[in-house]
Amino acid sequence: MYNHPKTDNNQTPKSVNQGRGNSERVSYQNQYLKGRNSERRFQEQSYIVDENTNAVTNLLMNLAFTSIVSFLVGTLLFVAQRNESSLPSVPVPDGSPSQSAEKKTTIFERTVDNIQELVPAPQQQAGQGTLTSMFLALRQVSS
Repeated sequence: MYNHPKTDNNQTPKSVNQGRGNSERVSYQNQYLKGRNSERRFQEQSYIVDENTNAVTNLLMNLAFTSIVSFLVGTLLFVAQRNESSLPSVPVPDGSPSQSAEKKTTIFERTVDNIQELVPAPQQQAGQGTLTSMFLALRQVSS
C-alpha cells in the first residue's frame, strides 16, 4: 500500500518513497498542485470581477430608482400646489357691521404752481473753455 507524502498546497512533496515510478508520481502531484493553485487564482479573479460588476450595477440601479422617485415626488408637490392656488378665495363676512360704512373720508387735492423757468446756458464749442468756466456757468444756472 502506498502512503501519500504530506504536502503543502504551494510546495513540492517533502518526503517521497523510494522506488520505481516515483518520479511519475511526483510530477503528477506537482501538476495537480499547480492546476489547483491556478484554478483558485482564476476563481478569485473572477470573483473580484463579479463583485465590481455587481457594485456598478447596484449603483446605477439605485441612481435610477432615486431619480424616478424624486421626479414623482416633485411632480406630486407641483400638482398639489397648483390645485391649491387655483381655488377661488371667498371673503367671509364678520358678524359685526363694517366700520367703513360709518366712516366717510374726504380727499382734498392740492396743487402747487411753483414753476421756475430754466434758461439754458450758452454753449461753447468743443475744445474752447476751461473747467473753471464750466463751473461758473453751472453756478449761474443754479442761482
